Amino acid sequence: MSSTSFSSRFMQTAKNVSPLCVGFDPSTTVLQSWGFAPDAKGAAQLCRVLLDALDGLAGIVKPQVAFFESFGPEGMQVLSRFIRDAKSRDLLVIADAKRGDIGSSMEAYARAWLGPESAFGADAVTASPYLGTSALSPLYRQAASTETAVFVVVRSSNPEGTSIQAALTQGRSVTHEVAASVTDWNDALENETDIGPVGAVVGATGGAETATLLDALPRSLFLSPGIGAQGATMQDAHKMFGSSASRVIPTVSRSILSAGPDRDQLRETIADFARSARFLQEPGR
Repeated sequence: MSSTSFSSRFMQTAKNVSPLCVGFDPSTTVLQSWGFAPDAKGAAQLCRVLLDALDGLAGIVKPQVAFFESFGPEGMQVLSRFIRDAKSRDLLVIADAKRGDIGSSMEAYARAWLGPESAFGADAVTASPYLGTSALSPLYRQAASTETAVFVVVRSSNPEGTSIQAALTQGRSVTHEVAASVTDWNDALENETDIGPVGAVVGATGGAETATLLDALPRSLFLSPGIGAQGATMQDAHKMFGSSASRVIPTVSRSILSAGPDRDQLRETIADFARSARFLQEPGR
């Protein structure tokens, strides 16, 4: 794979530091529990403390865009600065924006989020396939051309998503339909790497049926929420992803944020999750 592709940078980070991805979710509840004001200034303070706390322990961060956006233009400015600060520390930044649209609107989202020339400059962005996976093609092409990544929601960790994602279309579930399209796009983008720029969001709270889903995604990285507050453990993720576990980016948000604002407690919590995340790099089911 390309030495500068998102997948290669992730693999290097997983080897040298940990595959752990730390979620930055400056909700009003978290900000108030940390003693910060529930506004853009408080969000900026939380970001600084948390960035300092994860130094040397984790190499991937995932800002949840909604919480920054809730503070209006000032919040989005905080997000922009956060992304720049994180990248200046050689952290990979996955913007959890779950964008999804069609045509020129999707092209605008691609220009906004992915690559060094984009407005926000993220290394990856999440996307929703509800308007059709092909409608996301401008985002896929932007990722391929800038050596960044897109993570399409294939199987989310929240129970509310099950009824739609498990619904059948042409004899297979919506989840498997989206997974097949993700692999088709990785093949169509004609990159020479084993892992393509189109990844999949697959929650760690899934069950045994996940095995067939993983078989349909042989060229994708997996962004996996659901660990910690939603009940799954790193061991659960290792068992569920099996031989694909080395391609998993486990994400932890609330269980880490609940340890703040004490820096020592934060670092201890991050270190614990980072150590257990390295278990995913071990081969075999």
